[in-house]
Amino acid sequence: MSQSRSTVTARAIADDVFGRETTREIWSGNYTKALPLSIQDFELRAILPAVFYMFRFGCRRGKGKFLETFGGEATGVRERKRAATVECVASKLAERETFEDFDGETGQAILGDLLLSFCLENAKRALGKQEQVQRVAPAHYMSCWLDLPDDVANLRYVPEMIVAVLANQKGEYVQLNQPGDKTWFAVGRGFEENVLLRAFSAGVSREGELGSRTSDRFREETEVGLDQLLTIRLSQTVGAAPDKLRGRDGEKVSNQRPIAEKAAEEFSEDIRRFVKSYAAVAPRHAFVELLESCVAVGLTTILTSVIELLCEWMETGVIRQKQQQSPAQMFVDCSNGVDKRLRSLAEQSLEDFMRRVERRLAHLDVAGALRDIFTAIYPEIGDIQGERIRRAIKESFAEKGWEDGHQTSIGLEEPAFDRFLQILRSDPKPDRGLRTLLSRLDELDDYGFFRVTEATSSLWDNEHPTVIRIHTTQNDNLQRAFAALVFYSLYKDMFTWLP
Repeated sequence: MSQSRSTVTARAIADDVFGRETTREIWSGNYTKALPLSIQDFELRAILPAVFYMFRFGCRRGKGKFLETFGGEATGVRERKRAATVECVASKLAERETFEDFDGETGQAILGDLLLSFCLENAKRALGKQEQVQRVAPAHYMSCWLDLPDDVANLRYVPEMIVAVLANQKGEYVQLNQPGDKTWFAVGRGFEENVLLRAFSAGVSREGELGSRTSDRFREETEVGLDQLLTIRLSQTVGAAPDKLRGRDGEKVSNQRPIAEKAAEEFSEDIRRFVKSYAAVAPRHAFVELLESCVAVGLTTILTSVIELLCEWMETGVIRQKQQQSPAQMFVDCSNGVDKRLRSLAEQSLEDFMRRVERRLAHLDVAGALRDIFTAIYPEIGDIQGERIRRAIKESFAEKGWEDGHQTSIGLEEPAFDRFLQILRSDPKPDRGLRTLLSRLDELDDYGFFRVTEATSSLWDNEHPTVIRIHTTQNDNLQRAFAALVFYSLYKDMFTWLP
């Protein structure tokens, strides 16, 4: 009888070799030393409430009482999330003394519409009052009392980076500011010493200790807009700000900032000037949208600047000093898409920037794709042998100047297809793995697989159907190789072909 062996994952192997701490750092598509956030989608509207919380309490937000308050009588967390709908929230608010004549069906329907319009947003932006609530709008500082989304990590560490950039402190973590510290964005010092909190804390005063989660009180005589008042009532119903995030160093706000230091500094200055200039004069709903646009432009500038710096670092091995840094050249449409020509120019500008970035790395994409093709042709080829193919292809491009610091690949000559095979063969002391790899590639070479003739046009340019015969040979490996390369060629040409 054969004994079944448990499969060991690549992550487990890395844990054994490097240890869990090191593996946790390297097993990621992120590089926090350059850009301290996750390169994933996030909802911009949900960012500011988390920023408010971190500035107010000096730590990351943990579990609050939103689900406990509005999740009905459901017991499990998942059931409470599904039960916490706008309909349930409106029903709960209607029971409070501060809401009169909203206890009927019509009143609660109107209240639900107001909540969806000004305060709350459903998961996946779904419509209706019976969908799960997932986000809260930053109409007022008190929005940070609502733990939406329930896990602050879902915001991809964007709030943490914004707080670190605005606070502009030294040290590994963002610290509470002390009395007398000169800063526009004080941490843990209340509202008056923080430009952003002061703009969003209309009518709020502190009654109790500075660090208390229940000491913030709204003065009922203060006149505020309907959107702000609804947010305040939601927070009062919850009763307290969320607890700090529990766990090992979980509550600490990392002070890691992007390597695009100049772009980060200008982002901070833009936010400060914008808030000071418009918070008191613009209607709150319009001000929030404009502030979110300001944040979006700033984050885009930081991201594109980081990309430029990393590409240059890859080519030169040097990161530019702050005074030598400059933003990526892009055209931004500030008309909110109203002017079609401006919107089109902005879209073309971003596409042009992405093409410039992709061209710098085009040869690396080709090397990785060809490695995957050869490992698919010969499944017995392992990761080490596949990496040898990739390195040899990369070296063949380097010989043609593809890694000499050029801004794009325009005008550079592509290496001969068989050049990487020659590089592999040139190893004076091939080990067993390389000899095995060469025996597989030599088989394809015997059939003339690497002798490529100059193509006159792309298959996409043909006006008539094209038949590609790959079964003229009985060699299965050769058939798979030709088929894979044909489809790969069609895939690459598809992005440059215009009808």
